[in-house]
This record gives sequence, C-alpha cells and structure tokens, in this order.
Amino acid sequence: MTSNNMCSLTNLPTEVLLNVLTYLPAKDISGCRKVSKKLNAIVDRFPLHFQRTRCRLEARCGESLSLVVRRSESETVTELTSEMLSQICRMEVSELTVIASEGTLSHDSTITELIRILEESKQNSIRIVSVKGICLQNPALAQRLLNQFSTSFIQELNLWCPISKQLTSENIAAMDSLCQLRTMKDQEHQLSKDSADAAVLKFARDMRYKLRINIPFVAEVSELSPEVVVHLIKEWIFIPESSIFQITFTGCDHDWLIRFSDICEQEQLRHAFYEFPSKSNPYAHIKMKIQEESNSCVIFPIKDVPARSPIHQYLDENLSNRLDLKYVFLINQILYKLYRIHDQCSNNRRGNWKWGYAGDINKEERRIRDSLVAELNDIASKRDAAQALHQQLVTNNSKLEEAVHELELLVKELKLKKKEYSDLRNVHLSLPHEPLLSPRRDEDDKIDQNFTVFEEAIDYSRCSISRKFYYFLYDLEKDEKDLVALNFHKELSINGARTINPDLACLFIGIVVNRLDPGNYQYYNGKGRNHVFLFVRQTRMDPVVRAEIIVHSIFPRGLFRPNIDIACFLRIPAEDVDEWKRIAPLLPHNRQILVSFESVENGITEVQKSDFAKLQQSIIHSKDKARIILNCSDGTSGREPQTLCGTKASRSALLRESVFVFIFPDVPTFQQRLYEALENGAIPVILSTASPLPFQECVSWKQAVIQIPYARFPEVHFILRSINIADQLEMKRRGRFILENYLLNSRKLTQTILSYLRHRLQIPATDPEDIEAKPLFNNSYSPHELVPVAHPPVFYEKLGPVESPFPSQSFIHNFTVFNLYADKIWNNYPFYTKSSPKFYLEDVPLPSEAEFYEETGFGMRPIAPGSGDTFSEALGGNRPGEQFTVVMVTYNRDDVLYWQLENLYEMPFLNKIIVIWNNIDREPPKTWPKLHVPVQFVKVTRNSLNNRFLPLDLIETEAVLSLDDDMDLKQFEIIFAFRVWRQDRRKIVGFPARHHARYGDGMFYNSNHTCQLSMILTGAAFIHKGYFYAYTYSLPKVIHQKVDEIMNCEDIAMNFLVAHLIREPPIKTTSKWTIRCPNCAENLSNDPQHFEERHECIRFFTKVFGYNPLLFSQYRVDSVLFKTRVPPNHQKCYQMV
Repeated sequence: MTSNNMCSLTNLPTEVLLNVLTYLPAKDISGCRKVSKKLNAIVDRFPLHFQRTRCRLEARCGESLSLVVRRSESETVTELTSEMLSQICRMEVSELTVIASEGTLSHDSTITELIRILEESKQNSIRIVSVKGICLQNPALAQRLLNQFSTSFIQELNLWCPISKQLTSENIAAMDSLCQLRTMKDQEHQLSKDSADAAVLKFARDMRYKLRINIPFVAEVSELSPEVVVHLIKEWIFIPESSIFQITFTGCDHDWLIRFSDICEQEQLRHAFYEFPSKSNPYAHIKMKIQEESNSCVIFPIKDVPARSPIHQYLDENLSNRLDLKYVFLINQILYKLYRIHDQCSNNRRGNWKWGYAGDINKEERRIRDSLVAELNDIASKRDAAQALHQQLVTNNSKLEEAVHELELLVKELKLKKKEYSDLRNVHLSLPHEPLLSPRRDEDDKIDQNFTVFEEAIDYSRCSISRKFYYFLYDLEKDEKDLVALNFHKELSINGARTINPDLACLFIGIVVNRLDPGNYQYYNGKGRNHVFLFVRQTRMDPVVRAEIIVHSIFPRGLFRPNIDIACFLRIPAEDVDEWKRIAPLLPHNRQILVSFESVENGITEVQKSDFAKLQQSIIHSKDKARIILNCSDGTSGREPQTLCGTKASRSALLRESVFVFIFPDVPTFQQRLYEALENGAIPVILSTASPLPFQECVSWKQAVIQIPYARFPEVHFILRSINIADQLEMKRRGRFILENYLLNSRKLTQTILSYLRHRLQIPATDPEDIEAKPLFNNSYSPHELVPVAHPPVFYEKLGPVESPFPSQSFIHNFTVFNLYADKIWNNYPFYTKSSPKFYLEDVPLPSEAEFYEETGFGMRPIAPGSGDTFSEALGGNRPGEQFTVVMVTYNRDDVLYWQLENLYEMPFLNKIIVIWNNIDREPPKTWPKLHVPVQFVKVTRNSLNNRFLPLDLIETEAVLSLDDDMDLKQFEIIFAFRVWRQDRRKIVGFPARHHARYGDGMFYNSNHTCQLSMILTGAAFIHKGYFYAYTYSLPKVIHQKVDEIMNCEDIAMNFLVAHLIREPPIKTTSKWTIRCPNCAENLSNDPQHFEERHECIRFFTKVFGYNPLLFSQYRVDSVLFKTRVPPNHQKCYQMV
C-alpha cells in the first residue's frame, strides 16, 4: 500500500485500521506503532471500539491489496457511508471477497453494497471477485451484479454459492458472464439437472455470439444431458477464437455413452477416440476424457494439437507406415475447409448478416473448390517429384554401397600389403651373448674377474628384452625376526616382477641380515653374477671381489663400485598412510640456525677441529647462529667414527631448526645423516664431491644437496650465506621430492631398487599399469538399445573432420626413456619409473618442416595456407594427428547425462566416450543415444570421485577430456581447448577457473571473478593420461581417503598434483568462468557445506604435500584472430572464441 493510501485510512473505522496494522504482522499495538510514524499518529488519535461497526472490513497488505467484506451476525444491516466507500475506492484493490454470515436469511443488502463498491470504483483495479455463501435468490439483483461484472475489467469470477430452487433456468440464463459454477452434492441448495443444462447452454450460446469472452468457464455439476454436451461441442468447433473451459460431470455410464454416440451420429458429428476436431482451426480439438471407475467425464479444448479423425484412423489401419505429422496437418486443413462448406450448406442461415446472400455463398464455394483442386494438384505434383527423387536416391544409394564395398576390399588388401612390407622390414631379435646359465654352471675363466663395471657383473643372456623382467627371491631364515628384513622380503614377495621359476629370472635377490655366506644361495654359482644382496643392518661388510650387486648404507673407502653397487639407508619403516606427518613442511621457513653439526669426538681430526673453530668465529662475527658439537657424550657408540648424537627425536628437533647441516663422507652414519636431513627439511652440505649418493646415476642430487670439496671448508660460511631464500626452499622441495618418491619407506625403496636395476639393464617393463575396466551391461560396455539423436547440437561453424576412431601411438619410447628422457622421468615424473610409459608427457615435437617430407610426415595433419576455412580442416601443431577421449562420472542424473551425450554428437577428433557409472545401487537405463563414436559404460565397485582419474585400459588416447555430466559446453569451445592442450600437454587446460586466497590466518578456496587463477576445475578440462597414473599410484593414499570421506575435492587434488610435478599453473581458455547446467534439478556444488569442505581440502592437502604447490596465472588463452579485424576475403579461426 502506498503512502497516499495510508493517509486515506484516517477516515476508516478503527477496526479496519487494526486489521491493516496486525497483518504486518504485529502482536500488539506497541508493535504496530513501530511500523510508521503516520500510523502511530492514527492509532493515538482514534480509540479502538470493536462494536463501533456492524459491517467489518478487513484490509491486507502484501504483494497485492485485497478487501474482505463480512456481514455481522446481527440482522441489522448498516450500509457503508459514501465517505467510507470513497476511501475504499481510492485504494488499489485487486481482489474482493464477499462472504455471508451463518444464519443470515436475506443477502440482498450485501449484494447491494457490493454493487455500490463496484459502481463507485474509478480505477478499475479489481481483477478477482469471489462470492461465498450468498444465496443468489433475487434475479434482478443477480442480473445487476453480473452486468456490473461484465462491464468492468474483472478477469476471474468465483461463485461458490448455494443455488436457490426458486432460481430457474431463465434466471441462470440472465447471468451474462458466469465463469465458475461449483455445486457440492452435500449442500442443501443444489443445482438441479435442468439448471445445470441451462447454465451450460447459456455458456455455449454466449461463446458463439458474444464478441469478447476472456473469462474461462469452469463447472462441476452432478449430471448433464448428452444433448447439451453435443450442442456445446458443435458450437465450439465453429468458433475461430474460442474460449477455454472445463466441465466435469458425473453420471457418464454406459447408457449415457450409447445415447451420446447416437446423437453424434444424428448430428453428423464424427470423432475418433472422443476427439472432435475444430472446423475453424486445423490444430485444435475438443477432448472428452472418460473415467470409467467413477462414471465421470471431463470435457476440455486443446488448441495446439490436431485431433485424430476417422480418416486418420482409417489411414493408420490400412497403411503399413504411419503418416508424417505434416501430412496430418495438411489433412486437417483440407477437412477444415470441407467442414466450413458443409456447415454453410447444411445450416439455413443464408441471407443473414453473418453468412451473406446466396450468390455470394455460391461464389465463395466455387472459389474454395477451385483453391482446393489447385492445392491438391500442387500436392500431387510435389508427391510425384518426391517419388522420383526418392527413386533416384535409392539407385544412387545402391551404387554408393557397391563403391563402399569395393573400397573396403581395397583397404583390407592395402592393410595386408602393409603388414607384409612391415614384416620384411622387421628386425629379427636374437638372444644376447652367452647361453642360459644352468643352476650349477662353472664360471668361464676367460671372463674378467675384477667386476668393476656393470656389464661384467651381469649375464645378459638371462635378461633379454624379448621377455618380461623377472627376479627370483631367496627365502629368509625361518626364525628371522629383524623387522626391516621382514618388511623388504614382504615387498619383494608381492611385486609383480617376482617369479618362482629360476630359469626365467634375470636377477636373483637375497636379503642379508648379518654376514653374506654365498653357500646359502643355491644359484650363486661361484662369482654371483646377476645377484643382488640387500644388507639391512648397518654393519661393515667384507671387501667385495665377486660379481654380486651390493645394496648397503656403509661402504669402506675405495670399495664402492659406482657402476655396480647401490648406496642407500635401509633401516627405514614400512609404508604408513600417515607418514607425511613425520616430514617437515617447507613453510614457514623460520629456522634460526644457519648450519648445524653434531658428532662424537672419534673421527674428528685436529684440522677439522681448527676449521670448525674458525667457522664459529665467523658465524659469531656475522650475527648468525650455528650449533657445532664435536664431542657429544650421549652418542650411540664411541667406537665408530662420527656416530650420531642423542635420540632420533632430539636430532630431528635440531634439524628442524637448521637451514643447513654438515655431512662428512666415508663415515658409517653418512646415509643415515642424509636420510634424517631430508626427513626434517635441512639442506645437506656434503663435504665431498665423490661420496656415493642413493641412485645417483638417475636421481639429480645437485638439485637437493650442496657438494663441495673439504678444501673449501674455510669458504663454506660465505657460500651458505650467498644462497637466497628461494633457492633454499627449492632445494628443500627437491630433497623432499626425492625422499617421498624413492627413499621414504620399504615399499618405495624396494620399487626404486627394482626400477633402478631395470634401467641399468635397459629392459622395458611390460607390467600393465592400466586398470581393466568392467563392463556395465553384463558382458558389454555398450547399451543394448541405441536410438538416433533426437536433439543434435547446433553447429555454429565447421570445426574439423569427423574421423573414425584411432588410438594414439603407444609405447614408442621404450628405449629412449633410458637415455633421452631418463633425467626428466626420474626427477620430474617418478610415476614413469615403475614401468615403460604408454604415453610420455614431454616427447619432443618435430621440426616445423618435418610434416612436409615423406619420411618424417607420417600421421601429420598440416594446415594449408589460409585462414579460418583451411584451419578447420586439420589439426597442425607440429605433431601427428590425434584424438581425445571423454571421461564422464555420473551417478543419478540420467536425463542430464542423455542431454550431455547428445551434445557430443558429430564432435570432430573424438575417439570415444567413457561413462563411469558411480551408482552401484541401481542399473542404468537400457536406452541411450547412438553417436558416431562408441559410448562405453564402466562398472565400478564403489561410489568414489577418485574414479574420475582411473587409468582405464579403455582410454587409448593421450588426451582425456574430463567432463561432468552437467557441463554446458559448445563443441567449438571443446575443440579450441583441445588444440591449446596439444601445444602444452603437460598442463591442465580447461574452462572454469578458481584460485586460492589467504584471509587472516587461513587459506581459502575462492570462486570469485579475479584477475588471477591457480586451478582449473576438472569437470571441464583436458588432462594427459599420464597424470591418471600419477593420481592413482603416486598420490598419497591419505588424499584418496579424504576425497572419499567428503565426496569432494578430487579436482583440487589433481591441480595440486600437476602443479607439484611441473611447477607451472594451468591454462584457462575462453571467457567462461562458471558453467551452469540448465537441465539440472540438483547439484553437489549447491550444498552449503561445499565451500567449507573445499577450504579445508586446500589446508589439508598443503599439510600432506608439505607446501602449497599451486601457482598463479594472470592470463587466459583465446584464438589467434579473436577480436581482430580481418579482410572480407578471410575468415577467423573461430567465430566466438
């Protein structure tokens, strides 16, 4: 209510004012006074007397103002004064309700007051009028009231009234604008059958002859005669713009339907299935819905669907194929014109104002007939042309099928020739020199016995590249209790490369607890070729002059053979899901001690003591801090040189306060000191450049430790001070990287040793790391019923050729990973060390001209000179042509998934679609759209978001489009992102971008629009399949558990992993920030806890990784000619991106 209306309330009765205030709502007058100062003044001015008025008026303020007029219980009627009526009429009233009081015998005065309100209303604002409980007994007043309704702008009239038996059908006929008539069976005053028939007949006549009827007619009566229903249908079907109505009546039994059918036949009113077509609108009809259970019927019109006429029924029964819908519409139009002619000829209305004179009618009939004849002739000619075209297409189709068959035969022949040619060019593989060794074979005396290089210690005839890499594991003693030895034996026992057949073994592995006795190993054969021994205790070993490969943490000076032996710390724990907690994080970097060193006095020379004293003086002079202890009294043993001080806990506490730590070479504790330094985040400073480091042939220790000759010890303080914070953090990160992936526990170290030896032997690993996908539909990945795409996507432009699916080239780097890519694999992609990479992340691109030469251009798809048109015909990009696989995880949104699959129809460069069905409690529907590529449904054992990144064997391409079923992406956006990913395949390339931000003391996940990003949501992103292996096998299991626990954050985990491996941010394409699903009823991201969980994920993943690896990017990628003006004879790369 406006302020002006509030001012006009001052002249209303106080009871009216009270109702206005309490609707706000307020429970007392003091609450009402808080509404408005103006209303407070009114309340204070007029006292409240509830008996002041006998006619109570209630006003309610809401989206619209409504008035309710109630009669008081007293029989005395007090009419509204003109002053009150003028105040009421000034208010914008949209709804008026008149309700009779109980026990009132006469309602004439109430109807009179209602008429006065309607007559004096000047704004015509009343749209809904309801009359309840008032007996329409006076025909004159009823006629006057309804006349007032018909002359106003009322859009809805509800009459919930008992009808007096004195009110005849003539009185009802006087109700000119009756819109809703409802009579209940249990009411005392019930509309008789004659009155109901009269009301429906009145509506039928008004519907045909009134110029404007904008009020729907709704009636619920107990019974209607079939003659009235037939009359209503006949009147409705001739009206061009007919009214909407719905009539419900009972008594529609079998006899009534027979009588109704007879009347329809007499009136020549044909129908099929009780659908009566309109003769004025070929797309409309009246429908009768018979409910046999309750013997009731509902009659209502349908204006946008053609009826099924007897002609349609005849055609359906006599033609093998159903008619097309356009022909149904055409038949309706012809029938409509014929009905009009029949109506004009059969009804005796010639010469009146509506139908014209007889001559005009004949002229019009001839015109219509000629028009129909011409239209039928035109249809016949079009039909003949269509039949001729159809016959020509059938003929051409048969010729094309023959040509396709010939081409298929030619393709098969060419494939056979290609195979024959390839077989001619194949290199025949022979076994390496030296035959297979027998179990007790004597060593050949001609072979060099020094065993200083790896080739001398290996019999390569056992390690051919033509078969799998196997090793034979010797058993431990039955009563062995050493926990470390048991852990390593367990890990070696369950590894897939172990064999129990010694004839197949390339290597023989034994675990030594005390001393090595060659006689205890059956296949040692004198010199121990192809043997590997793990010394799990930190005891000094005897000088080695044989061929066995020693894995030990202690090597006497000069006895370590760099090309044969492996130096590493073996007294390490077994794998633990919470082992990340014992590794020091990178940040905060608030370490107070610059360098530390603790040792017993044994093993420290006088020169070294003097050098440490000078270092202490330099540190004190420069205000730095150091902790140098050379004579700790609580060492573990005083007999060995430079043994450790204190307990592991005390040593860890010191190391976590130190930036650097000194480690001397050639001491028994060297490897243990190195391990503890990495574990606690201190940078090792090794005072030698020749000390053996773990797996130093493959692992780049220069990135994690500082190696300087001891001669430079006087300069070490200056060297350490010159290393800035960024380099310190990167060295700490690299040291943690080496520790976590290669040295941390017995499982990691076991796999590292095996991979290291396999790389030395240069044997490709054939262990399949792909996870075998289980078909969802019994023994089939594809649904049983495939239907054509009903709603294909809109193609805005040409995006590329739709090719047959072909896989990416796999296992093409089986031997170059041992040299060309070895450094990158061991120091950036440790998940590739376990087996030969099926697809390598960073294979080198070819020179730009290679695609134009026959010998180097195989599989290349160069782009011809030109702009948009030629660009869309090929991929280009200095790489062979390839395709991508779509992987979608779905649970319970079948309709959304169906819609998403249809959107991928005819997508260029698409290899296949893999749907991971995460709902293990129900089977999917059997019917899915038939696309141009295979759609394969995969069954999983549990509902987990980690299933999104499973390296399934069905994925045969390097590029994987991870796509949510609710992502609304256009095909040109996907193709553009695919081209971007091909140029930088190490990164995640996608659309919705997010970032992390710090507020106060915590880190938060943020989806706001900002100018920098750090994450790409994997619900719409291209990812290399190699990262699927890393996520499944290398990501800490505690992160998998966290994702399963909250059913969230798997995309954040993938972004953390990729950024951790390559130290670069992802790439965002196009301007889309948030992609919403228009067809989704629910979404996980709408959960209020969704963002809270993602905040917690970022903080938890940071703890597990030891730091937050996410990096920011401040740009996005668009196509080259985006927003560039091009000449008229050129085209852009894409129209919209």
